[in-house]
Amino acid sequence: MNRFRKIFRRKKKAGMDAEAAFLNIVEARNILKRRGVNFWLTDGTLLGIYRGGNFIAHDEDLDFGAFIDDFDDRLILDFVDEGWKLYNIFGKRDCGL
Repeated sequence: MNRFRKIFRRKKKAGMDAEAAFLNIVEARNILKRRGVNFWLTDGTLLGIYRGGNFIAHDEDLDFGAFIDDFDDRLILDFVDEGWKLYNIFGKRDCGL
C-alpha cells in the first residue's frame, strides 16, 4: 500500500496551541475534502491524541497521512493558497514512503 505524508505547519511557535491545532486540522480536512482525499492523523499528532487525549504540549507540527493514489499535485497549491507553508515531503509518488 503506497502512502504519502506531508507535514504542514501553520505557525511556528514554541509548543502546541491545542485550540489552534484543532482549527488547523479542521481547515486541512476541508482542503483535503475539496479534492476528495481521505486522510488520517499520524506520528506525534496521533500519538498525543491516543495517549493523552490531546496534542503533545511540546510538539510544533501536525502530521497527516493519505494514500498516494489520492494525491494530486494541486493539493500543495491549495494549502499554500490558504496560508500554509510546506516544510517537508516524505516519499515519492512511485514508491510511497
